[in-house]
Amino acid sequence: MNRHLSLLPLLFAFAACGTTTQTTTPAAPNGETMSSSSYDRPGFTVMDQDGRLLVFCNEDPELANFKKHGDLVKSVTRIGAGPGGRTVRAPDAETIEAYTLARPGFVTRIADGRIWVFAAGSKDWDEFLANGEPAKSVTKIGAGPNGATVKSSDTEVITKWLAAL
Repeated sequence: MNRHLSLLPLLFAFAACGTTTQTTTPAAPNGETMSSSSYDRPGFTVMDQDGRLLVFCNEDPELANFKKHGDLVKSVTRIGAGPGGRTVRAPDAETIEAYTLARPGFVTRIADGRIWVFAAGSKDWDEFLANGEPAKSVTKIGAGPNGATVKSSDTEVITKWLAAL
């Protein structure tokens, strides 16, 4: 048998794992539980959904919509991208990226391909949420994972966040 043909069932299995499924039970979706575990990250709401992590930015209107209707209109799934190799599903790719980069004591968001990092609960974080950017910012080009640009309101926050990765 051709070696490439013997891999077809495996490829179909991987393709099936990458498909997005949606729950249909409203209000308290079946199979989802709010977590308070090692999967929690500051600034994110994390739910366990059939062994996958369902992640929302706390300020995302999709979170309220999900709680009300029990499903997502659209979503992105990344197999093995979460802690411990867990599959992560979110309303968009930026949420997954920011979630995987978040560390205790910090809040992260991805905007225009740049990683924004703030001390959790800081006034600068509140300003970022309100205005999309703090009054002053520091940029470290190429300092982040995979050469990403990292921005914050404070150099020390970037330094400590990078040390926590």
